[in-house]
Amino acid sequence: MNASLALRMVIVVAGLLAGVVARDTWAQAADYPTRPVKIMVGFPAGGPVDVAARAIADKLGEALKQPFIVEYHPGANGVIATDMIAKTAPDGYTLLMGASTMAIQSTLLKNLPFDTNRDIVQIALVGQAPLVLVVHPQVQARTVTELVALGKSQPAKLSYANPSNGGANHLAAELFKLMSGTDFLNVPYKGAAPAETDLIGGHVTMLFGAAPSTLPHVRGGRMRALAITTAKRSAVAPDIPTMAESGYPGFDVTTWYGLMGPAGMSRELVMRLNAEVNKALASSDIRERLGRLGLESASLTPEQFTAFMRDEQVKFAKIIKAASITAE
Repeated sequence: MNASLALRMVIVVAGLLAGVVARDTWAQAADYPTRPVKIMVGFPAGGPVDVAARAIADKLGEALKQPFIVEYHPGANGVIATDMIAKTAPDGYTLLMGASTMAIQSTLLKNLPFDTNRDIVQIALVGQAPLVLVVHPQVQARTVTELVALGKSQPAKLSYANPSNGGANHLAAELFKLMSGTDFLNVPYKGAAPAETDLIGGHVTMLFGAAPSTLPHVRGGRMRALAITTAKRSAVAPDIPTMAESGYPGFDVTTWYGLMGPAGMSRELVMRLNAEVNKALASSDIRERLGRLGLESASLTPEQFTAFMRDEQVKFAKIIKAASITAE
C-alpha cells in the first residue's frame, strides 16, 4: 500500500469516527436527562441566587421530565461551589447557578483554584437586577447631588455599608467615590442583612443594596432611595432615577445570575439547556417570580452570555484597579 492510499484511508476512517461521535453526541443531548440533575448554589438558601436557581430548576424539571435539584455549597463568596463545578464531569448532570461575583473574582482573587474563563462554560443568563443607592431617612440628602455635596462638606466622616468585600455592592460604592470625588468611609459587614440593619439604625450613611432586599425598606420608609445603578430605569422601581440621570453617565453596575456548567460540555447539550432556560424565561409565572426580585430576564445565546461575562470582567477589573481594591 502506497503512502497516498494509506493517507486517504486514514482520512476516511477519521471521518467515519467523527460521524459516529457526532451522532452519539446528538443522541445523548436528545435523551438528556435520564436521571436527576443538580444545580449548585454557592450562597445560603433564601437569597436571590437560590430563588433564581429554584425557579429555573422547577421549569427545567417540568420540561425535561427529571428532577432538577438545587444543592447548597455556600462559602468564599461562591468560590467553593464554582470550584466543585470546574472539577466535575461535563455530562450536564451537575450545573451551577453562577452570579456576578464570578466576574469580579478572576481579577480580585489571585489564587483561585480554577480558571473562570477556561474551566466554566456559560449556558444561559437568567436575569439582571440593579443595586439601589439608599440612605437613612434622616440623612439630609434627597438626591445624589445633595449626597455628594454633603460628603464633600464632611470628608471621611460619612460612611457606606459594605456587605461583602469585593462584591458588586462594594465596587459600586468605590466607583461612586471615584466618579464623584468623595471620600465616604468603607464599613465592612459579613452579609447584606447586618449592613441593612445598621443603615436602618442610622449607624452608617448609605448603602448600595440589592433591589430585592432594599426596596421593601424604601417602601416602608426605613430607607430613602436616591438612585439605581443600571443604565436604564428598572421596571420594579420606575420612579427611582439612574445614576446616569443623576449626573454620572456611564455608571452601570448590576447583579446578575446565570446557568453555567463545567467546560467540556457538548455544544448540543449546552444549546438544549439554553433553549429550555430561555423558554422558561418567556413564561409569565417565571417573569413574575423573578420580577419580585427586581430581576429582568434576558434571553441570550451561550455566545452572547460568554461575551457579556467577559465585558463584566473588564468593567470590574477597571474599577478594582482604579480604586486599589484588595481581597483583604
